[in-house]
Amino acid sequence: MALRISIVIFIFFLPFFLKAQNCNSSDANKFLSSLFHGGKYISKDSISFKKYNDDLVPLETPFLNKILPGYCFYTTIFLSPFYEYINVETALAFSKKSNKKSFIVFSPSFVSTPKEFIQLFYGLETNDTLQSIKLANEIVNIFSAITYKGRISRLLNLKDSSVISFELWTDDLSWRIYDFTFTKTNILDNINITGGFKRGKIEGYKRL
Repeated sequence: MALRISIVIFIFFLPFFLKAQNCNSSDANKFLSSLFHGGKYISKDSISFKKYNDDLVPLETPFLNKILPGYCFYTTIFLSPFYEYINVETALAFSKKSNKKSFIVFSPSFVSTPKEFIQLFYGLETNDTLQSIKLANEIVNIFSAITYKGRISRLLNLKDSSVISFELWTDDLSWRIYDFTFTKTNILDNINITGGFKRGKIEGYKRL
């Protein structure tokens, strides 16, 4: 009897669960298009960018979709006015709620990541250390996806073993270090971003 009730409850709430996980790229495209003046350019950080194309590529963030269901994550490309860096890999954190802010984030090899976007993830809670690593991995993968030949690798933080650390590479260059601090109750409290290792000199960390 208890099993039957559980099945009925699951079936009843399934549509609401799926709706929370659903990311409709057409809504995100409409939002992005609305930001371009005359459909041609967008001004951000005092720079005028043009559209490269209208395609938004969904990022695979299943764990983030679960614990941050109000947002969907995509990548696209903007055209900058700088000849030395024309194609700017860009991420969109699209809010499915009109009262919540959506974020446009450029490649970390182009500009520094806005603190406001980083703070979007503060307060997210996991069940254990393994889930905390999974969460940190998905967040860093957003930056990897918008970095030229981006890839990430785990680091052991020798200064504080409780901090979860990742290294972001652009091709064969160590570019950024991401340190994730969680509370004792597995709540994400801080993300610290610093420059990568210069000339292969590693201090305070060990590559895993």
